[in-house]
Order: sequence, then C-alpha cells, then structure tokens
Amino acid sequence: MPFDLRVPPWMWILSQVVGAVSLIWWFLIYQQKDKEKTLWMSSVGKLFGIVSNALLLNFVMAGLLAVRVPRDMTFAYLERRNKKGSPVSKWLSLLLFLLFCVLSVVITVITWERFWFNWILLAGALFVNFGKWKKGRRIFWTSVIIWSILTFINALIFINITTMITCSIVLISLTITIIRTVKEKRKPTKIEEKEQDLENKENEDG
Repeated sequence: MPFDLRVPPWMWILSQVVGAVSLIWWFLIYQQKDKEKTLWMSSVGKLFGIVSNALLLNFVMAGLLAVRVPRDMTFAYLERRNKKGSPVSKWLSLLLFLLFCVLSVVITVITWERFWFNWILLAGALFVNFGKWKKGRRIFWTSVIIWSILTFINALIFINITTMITCSIVLISLTITIIRTVKEKRKPTKIEEKEQDLENKENEDG
C-alpha cells in the first residue's frame, strides 16, 4: 500500500468494498424531498458505515453511527406522526432527543481514543441529533452539511477513501436538493399566475 495503514491491508480493502456499495445509496438518500423518507433511508445507509469504520478500528465513528441507526428510525417515526397531525407529546419527543444525545456521549466515552478531534466529532454528532429532531429542513440540512465535513476529516485521518467520496456525494446531492427546493419555492403557483395574467390583461385594456 502507498500509505501507512492502521490495519492489515485485507481489512482496509474490505472496508473500502463495503463503503463502495453504499455510494449510490447515499446519493439517492439526499435526493429525497421528504424528510421522513430521508431519515428511513439514512438509517440503512449507516449500517454500511458501521461495518466500514469498524474494519478500520475507527470505533468512535462506528459507535456514533450505531447510535444514529435507531435515532434516525425514531425521528422518522416522529416525522410521520407530525405529518399525520398526531404528534407525540413534546415531553416524549424531547426525552427521545435527550436519550440519543446521552447515548452519543456514552458511546464516545466507551470507544474513546486520545485524540482532540473526537471532541469536535461528538459536538457535531450532538448538533446533527438536534437537526434531525427539530421540525423543518433548514436546520436539518445545516446539521447534515456540518456532520459531512467532520466525517470527511475523520475519514481522511483513517484513510477511508470511500467515506470521503460518500461525504462529497452527500454534500453535492444535498446542494442539488437545496437549489431545486429554492427554485420551486420561487416559482409562482397556478393561482398567482392566473392573477398575474388578469392584472396584465387589465393593464392592456386600460
């Protein structure tokens, strides 16, 4: 290998194979306009990340991802309840959010390696917990962007090439979705178009 690996070459190769399988999946995830569907799909995508990072002995990241699988499933369920007009109580929702934050801290302590960047990684994990729990897409998108950047740096440290590519794909895919959403919001609705046509006609008649 042309670089210094922390694991035997076969473990690195296997981790990259697992990571490569998830590349297309992650691109599709952030093409979804629906937050609930995005969360369900991302919970599956994280299973690939757990295996890939564990093979590289990157246990802090693998542990954080392990917490995020049930977290995304739970938040997807909360999002579904919100859309149906029957949200769970605010106290239960808040309790679930705090539970996953505590689990993120605990798993980081258990798998801790003496490296200062893990503190930043944990902070990013807590913020993305908030972004995926909070209603709306703006904070959700912001938290995903920040987490993707931090994950990219972590992958660079562990020479996890496919994860670096995955992070790049997520950022590109999410950027496309944001631009598309902004453009759609700026498009006038059919009612607005009719009103504008009537106004133009009245101006022409006048």
